[in-house]
Amino acid sequence: MSNSNPKSKEEVLSKWEKLIHDWKDDHSLPLIIRKQTGIRGSEITHSSGRIIVTTDNSFSQWIYYNVLRGNTFSINDIKNLLQKDDIPMSFAIKTSEKEKIRYKKTIGKYSINEQGWKLCHIDSVGLKTKLPIEEINIHELEDHFIKLANPRNMFLLPLEIGSLGEIQEFIDEQKYE
Repeated sequence: MSNSNPKSKEEVLSKWEKLIHDWKDDHSLPLIIRKQTGIRGSEITHSSGRIIVTTDNSFSQWIYYNVLRGNTFSINDIKNLLQKDDIPMSFAIKTSEKEKIRYKKTIGKYSINEQGWKLCHIDSVGLKTKLPIEEINIHELEDHFIKLANPRNMFLLPLEIGSLGEIQEFIDEQKYE
């Protein structure tokens, strides 16, 4: 990792990590899941009864944007932000999809890409299944949420070399930073 990459404070990372685990354990909050299929920002009721919201990488970028600025939140803050639809779940929303979704906030100012960076994950956040979300084991979805949302599982690369973030040998090196 380059010394020119933005740095995050250990205290902020620890607070976010705790928040993400508390969020996972609070069944009144939806689990946010990155899945290629489905409409971003829509709510799905899992067979366990837990609400699942689909996203692209906007949700992770929102987290890392806040981490870099030293912003932390409580569970109540998250509940309020979700209530106000103030956490982005998509880079963009098609007009035809707006009426079908609960969460309409798009990435906007929180875009890490707009700041010249690509956000990458160390441990893969791919679900690697074609099962509908409602049928995926809830513990797998919880694990996915932790990987997707935990800033300790994220790193930045300059956009020009962002494709390196897809190469396993390079990703493995980030585990030791």
